[in-house]
Amino acid sequence: MKNATYSIVSWNVRGLGDNDKCANVFSEINLLRPSIALLQETKLQKPDTIKLRSILPRFLDSNNHLDAIGTAGGILSASNSRCFSLRNCQHRRFTSTLTLSCFASPHNIFITNVYAPSQRELKLVFLDELKQIEPPPQSPWLLIGDFNLTRFPNERNNDNFRRSEADAFNDTIDQLALLELPLHDREFTWSNKRQSPTLIRLDRVLINLPWDTLFRNSHLTSLTRFVSDHVPLLVNVSTSVPSSRLFRFKRFWTSFPACSNIVRGC
Repeated sequence: MKNATYSIVSWNVRGLGDNDKCANVFSEINLLRPSIALLQETKLQKPDTIKLRSILPRFLDSNNHLDAIGTAGGILSASNSRCFSLRNCQHRRFTSTLTLSCFASPHNIFITNVYAPSQRELKLVFLDELKQIEPPPQSPWLLIGDFNLTRFPNERNNDNFRRSEADAFNDTIDQLALLELPLHDREFTWSNKRQSPTLIRLDRVLINLPWDTLFRNSHLTSLTRFVSDHVPLLVNVSTSVPSSRLFRFKRFWTSFPACSNIVRGC
């Protein structure tokens, strides 16, 4: 068996207009060296190559950007072409979905980079968008990013839990037959950074059953919060794929003096 291991980092960076922030984001991504980097709330419009290179290390050589509307939004998705081959990128209002191929799967895999709206009147619109993305049957699918929704009362440190929104979110997850990867190392992923802070779990990772079957060892952790009020998330995934049992003769073996003797003895 041959083991395939990948990592995915997701981060709501709260704007990348500042050069110093870009340098900090670049440094963190370069240190992590993920196979895929997914950034939300870039607040950029049509970033040029120089701007993208100030954010993304060169090994993330395949990238797509969903432009912000004014100074709101912006989604940047980047991958390493040595790990994945980009087949398609579909931008919608609140999501960007990558269609990727990799040697670990006979099917294309789908990764949806999410930046959901904070406005209450748009949350159901966002959930309807998720229902429209659903990939072909048996295709591994991972959704990751800032969902701007909570599922349960314990995902907030105050009493402002909105039951109707949570029910709609959970119903969508059930309808799409998704599972949530547990985050064991912290309860909340966002803080308003005040003296008595509001803390909420807004960032998360959802997967479907084919993803769980292919990448059985998917593991979610959080990183240190800095340059943003959101915590970066890191997903490590691994699988095993059968290696070929075919015997292949290597031409350079003939350069060894013992080669001919071994062949005669067979």
